[in-house]
Amino acid sequence: MGTKNHSYKIVCFLCDVKSHYLIISVLFLIACSGESNTSRTIKNSSEKEIKIVIYRFGIPSNDTIKLNPGEERVISLQNSNSGSEDPPDCAARLDSAWSWVEGGGMLNKRIQNTSDWDVETERVKTLPPEYEHTCVFEIEDSDIAQ
Repeated sequence: MGTKNHSYKIVCFLCDVKSHYLIISVLFLIACSGESNTSRTIKNSSEKEIKIVIYRFGIPSNDTIKLNPGEERVISLQNSNSGSEDPPDCAARLDSAWSWVEGGGMLNKRIQNTSDWDVETERVKTLPPEYEHTCVFEIEDSDIAQ
């Protein structure tokens, strides 16, 4: 009778270890904060060549972005440990921009205005949560004032 009791205790102990391991694993996965990746792109959907110099914190970028009709360029990639599905502020850290439109004209859109950006969010991983945010500043012919 003592052997049966002893075997039962060992089996119960192993069951407890497995359940504790499972609980700890689940808590670890839930506790991970995940991440959010954000890309910012300027897309020229107009029929004119456009050149842009972006200012961040009052300092111009090192190069002039030249976009022919139909071209686009990624201007920044950002990684955050927040794992948030909330759309980012696409215009964050962009103070202003100088732009030149082939043949004249001025952009009606402002790169520093969040409302002038389109953003798409995709959940790419569940645990820990991971999101891809894609911000696009699209310039169309209607955005160019003559």
